[in-house]
Amino acid sequence: MTESAQIEDILADRVSGASEIESRVLSNLEGLAGTDWSSVLDTLPDRLLETFPQMANLRSLAEDLRQLAKEPASTDALREFVTKRAADKARRELRLSHVVTPLLPAGDLLVFTLSKSGTVLAVITDLVAAGRRVAVLVAESRPGGEGARFARELGDKGVKCRACDDFLLLSLVPKEAASRRPPGYIGSPVVLVGADGVHPDALVNKIGTRALLETARLAEVPAFVLASSTKIRNEASPRVLGSLFEAIPRYGTLVVSELGVLGGAAA
Repeated sequence: MTESAQIEDILADRVSGASEIESRVLSNLEGLAGTDWSSVLDTLPDRLLETFPQMANLRSLAEDLRQLAKEPASTDALREFVTKRAADKARRELRLSHVVTPLLPAGDLLVFTLSKSGTVLAVITDLVAAGRRVAVLVAESRPGGEGARFARELGDKGVKCRACDDFLLLSLVPKEAASRRPPGYIGSPVVLVGADGVHPDALVNKIGTRALLETARLAEVPAFVLASSTKIRNEASPRVLGSLFEAIPRYGTLVVSELGVLGGAAA
């Protein structure tokens, strides 16, 4: 697949989370080194903003790409940009794991999540690498089905994981539902979800996030929204979200980034 075809493939992605899409863009840009990539930078920032208006980290990436496009075209400059951005992303994810881990219940964990979040994936794999016993139940996340893909990816990494019907997952969150959970899926329940954008008024993420967070609140199960600082914006949440996204009011939500616990906005 040519570089331009890969860009088109990324822009057509309606399943991957914001973190994964950013990684795909950076990988593609790295592959452009040695070609006439300046023409790509002329259009890519605007296309990212138009295609993924709900993904705050891609807005940040687009702004940085615009700045890069103003500089003299240089393969070394492009490689340096990609290397630094990817390294910063990895450091943010590792630091976020360090921040959220002490907040989680002690002992074995049963994680409830949905969709396909690279940030949630990083935290879960860090927990497992640190010796924590973790089992994961993932909502299939209809209509896109990205949760089912996420379950397979976790399973490929050796994490005990199962995809569930979206409504079934909600019914399994309360502690009194423990006897109805799949055999072997034990541990202290906790909800971990990602976010495509954290705005003063609302979180933006895949549909179903609000229902899962509300279920956790009513069941008194700890719930954390995991988002790197690149997803935190100062402006109100975008009005154009697409059919697979929703805005979740910030009030009562606990957001964790590598910078610390943000908490919920005032009502």
